[in-house]
Amino acid sequence: NLRAPTATATPTTSNQYWLGVNYQYNPALQLIAAAYHATVNQGYGDSNLFMLGANYSLSKRTLLYVSVGTLKNSSKNSFTIETGQGNIAGQNMNALYFGVSHSF
Repeated sequence: NLRAPTATATPTTSNQYWLGVNYQYNPALQLIAAAYHATVNQGYGDSNLFMLGANYSLSKRTLLYVSVGTLKNSSKNSFTIETGQGNIAGQNMNALYFGVSHSF
């Protein structure tokens, strides 16, 4: 439960829930799935985020990763997938992340 004080008498609160699953398909491939839900008081509604991803180990120190997600906002909510992005209330978002991670 997150709270943000506002100028109004009733502070804005948000209840957030999440569930994630990792599955090691084989020694090199890990599959990931997650679901997030947030509800905001004062009539702002709720948002749902779903994501799927995979990590593939090329070696002990090098990893390929990919994840795709979709965010569904209610008509008055404006959550974003990435911090720093602006979003219009009621607008949904999709995201794709991929890359290479190497440990030195």
